[in-house]
Amino acid sequence: QRHEKMIRSLIVQLFSQRMGTSQALEALYSSCMDGEHQPTSETLLKTLHQMLGGFEDTYLVIDALDECLERHELMENIEELTRWTDRKLHILVTSRRESIIAESLNFLSNEERICIHSKRVDADIRVYIQDRLRTDRDLKRWHKQPKVQQEIEDRLMEKADGM
Repeated sequence: QRHEKMIRSLIVQLFSQRMGTSQALEALYSSCMDGEHQPTSETLLKTLHQMLGGFEDTYLVIDALDECLERHELMENIEELTRWTDRKLHILVTSRRESIIAESLNFLSNEERICIHSKRVDADIRVYIQDRLRTDRDLKRWHKQPKVQQEIEDRLMEKADGM
């Protein structure tokens, strides 16, 4: 995913929640020569900020930060959103634990971060994998090969990384 897609998606979702037209969106369209040119990231952010003014409280959920190819730009965009104190904006972001993302979120206080990756999550994933290895018909051929089952379980646990 690209970071601009997130901004565009948020704009579309906000627009779909409004009744009627959006002056900010119409201004964006006009500034891009009626759609002949693509807006810059800064222009998209400005439009998003203006559109948020039409809502009492806005809750944004941005999932899977780790799947964005342009993480640096995405993290800059999220930091920009958190500086918009003139709007009642609540943001929830999720990501696998990656040092680049954790470092980029250093501007948040510890009270604003919740780590849900834990040994309990890993244990739940392991139970699920073990159950599937025992009951899934497509995996039936491995039922009498415990070493292969263990290898499958180990690999899946390694790749799951709490997800």
